[in-house]
Amino acid sequence: MAEAAPPNAAIDFVPEAFDFEPKRILGRMAAGKGLLAGYFRHSGAERFYCLCANLEQFHTFTATAAELGRATTPVRWIRPDDFPTIAEAGCLYHPDPRLGDLAWQRRWAGQRAYSLCGVNHTICTTGAMDGIGMLLTVPVQPWDALVCTSRAAKTAIEHMLGQWGRYLAARTGGAPRCPVQLPVIPLGVDCDAYADGPKRRQSRQTIRQRLAIGGEDVAVLYAGRLTYHAKAHPLPLYLALEAAAQRTGKPIHLIEAGWFAGPNFKAEFAAAARQTCPSVTIHFVEGRGPDYRLVWHAADVFTSLSDNVQESFGLTPIEAMAAGLPQVVTDWDGYRDTVRHGIDGFRVATLTPPAGSGLELARRYALSQLSYPLYAGHVSQATAVDVGQSAEAFTRLVADPELRSRFGQAGRKRARECFDWSVLVRRYQDLWRELAELRSRAEECAPVEPGAAAHPLREDPFATFACFPTAVLGPDTTVRLSPDRPPRRLQDVLKMPMMRFASSMLASKAECAALLARLGKGECRVSELLEEDSPEDRVHTLLRTLAWLAKADLIRVDGLTVPED
Repeated sequence: MAEAAPPNAAIDFVPEAFDFEPKRILGRMAAGKGLLAGYFRHSGAERFYCLCANLEQFHTFTATAAELGRATTPVRWIRPDDFPTIAEAGCLYHPDPRLGDLAWQRRWAGQRAYSLCGVNHTICTTGAMDGIGMLLTVPVQPWDALVCTSRAAKTAIEHMLGQWGRYLAARTGGAPRCPVQLPVIPLGVDCDAYADGPKRRQSRQTIRQRLAIGGEDVAVLYAGRLTYHAKAHPLPLYLALEAAAQRTGKPIHLIEAGWFAGPNFKAEFAAAARQTCPSVTIHFVEGRGPDYRLVWHAADVFTSLSDNVQESFGLTPIEAMAAGLPQVVTDWDGYRDTVRHGIDGFRVATLTPPAGSGLELARRYALSQLSYPLYAGHVSQATAVDVGQSAEAFTRLVADPELRSRFGQAGRKRARECFDWSVLVRRYQDLWRELAELRSRAEECAPVEPGAAAHPLREDPFATFACFPTAVLGPDTTVRLSPDRPPRRLQDVLKMPMMRFASSMLASKAECAALLARLGKGECRVSELLEEDSPEDRVHTLLRTLAWLAKADLIRVDGLTVPED
C-alpha cells in the first residue's frame, strides 16, 4: 500500500508577514520567514500552494523555495477566489489570528471545503483583539485552528473570548461558543544557523576584537527592538548589570543589538546607561546589518527582561538556546514555555497591579487617546521586573564559566528537541491532519440555508432591496416586445459600454436574440420563457437578462401600475 502524502496547506502569502521590511525587524516577520523556510525544508510536500494577489508575489514565493533547495517542487498559484485549489491543498495557513474574512469567503464555496489555520503573534493591538473576538460570530468551524504560540497566549485569548461571549450573551440572549481549535505550538528556530564550529569561533573572535571585548570579559547580549514603549524597558537590565559588575569585579559588556524605534531613543538609552550602569560597557549594534548574526557568537550570556504585553512568545530566547547561550529572562508570557529555570538559565519574577487597575488605560486606548505603542508603554510602566533577582542571576553567570557552559549546552539540546523547525513543521502537519479528520465528521456550525447567501449581510440585493421597486418580476409576469423597438436596438445597445459592462452576469447576445425572437411570436408569461430543466443559476441569469432587456426598452412588462399616494 502506497504511503499517504504528508498533510499539506496552502500558504496565504502576505510578503510583509514572512520577511523583513527594509527599515524594521519585527518578531512576527522573523517567525513567519522561519516557518516558511522550515516548511520548504522539512514538510516533504510534493507540491506547494501559494495564495497571493499577484504574479510578483508568486515569483517571490517560488524564488524563496528555490533558494532553500526546493526549485524542482511544483508550485501552484492560487488566486483568492480559487476555492477548488485551496480545497485540493486541504488547509489554508494564514499568518495572523484574524480568520473572519477567510471564513466568510470559504462559506461561498462550502464550509467543509477546507480548513483554516491561523497563528497569534502580538494580541494586544485593537486589530488582533477584534479578530479574536470575531471567532464567536464569524462562520469558523471545529476543523479550523488558531495556533497559540504559548500557554500564556492561549490563556489570554480564552479570557478575551470569555469576556466577549458574556457581552454577546447579554446582548442577544444567546450563549456563543468558539468552535475553533486552540492548540499550543511554539515558534521555531533553524538550529543549524547557530551551530558551533570553526566558523562560529572565528566570528566570535572577529566581533569581540571589533568591540574591544577582552578574552576574560563577559559579554551580555540583548537582541530585539530598542524601545521602552513596546518591547522591554532597559532600566531593570541596567540596574541589575551594574550590581553584578560591582559584586564580581569583572568587566561586563552589554551588547544591545537591534534598531531604535524612535529618533531620540538611542540618546535616551545611552543617557540612562551612563547614569545607572557606569561600570558596564555598552555597545549598540545595528540589527539590520551583517553584525546582527555575529553578535550571537560574540556573547557569553543572553538576556531579555521583557515586561511588555506586546510579547506573547518571544523568539530571541530560543535563538539564544540554539546558539548555546545561558539566559537571564523574565518569568513572563511565553518565556515560561522556553527557558527552564535553573536548567537553561534563570527566570526572574515580574509583578503587575491587579485586574481593575487598568480600566482607565483601556478606555483611553479604545477612544484612540493612546496609540498602540503608548498603550503598551503605559502598561509596561506599571509592570515591575525584580531587579534583585536579576542582579543575582547575572552575578552567578558572570562569576561561573562552568555554569554558563552547562546552561548553554542544556539550552542547545532543548532547542534541537523542541524548537527546531524540523520538529515544529511536523507538529503543524499533525494539526492539519487532525483538522482534516474533523472536517470529515464534526458537526457544521451555522450551515448555509438552501437558497440563501453565504454571508447574511452580503445577501442577494434583489432580496435586501425588494421593497424598492414598484413590482418584482415573477413566473406569472407577462412580457412582450416593445412596440417602439427599432430593428437593430439589441446590437446598438450591446455596443454601449454603459450597457455591456455587466455582460458577464447576463445571457449571451445569441440568447438575447433568441428571447426576442420568441416574443416576436406574441406576449407570454416569464415561466414560458424558462426551460423546465434549466439549472437554478441558469434561471437566475435569464431573469436578470429579462430585466436588462426591459431597461433597454427591448421588451415591456404588462401590469406595472404605480399606486396612488
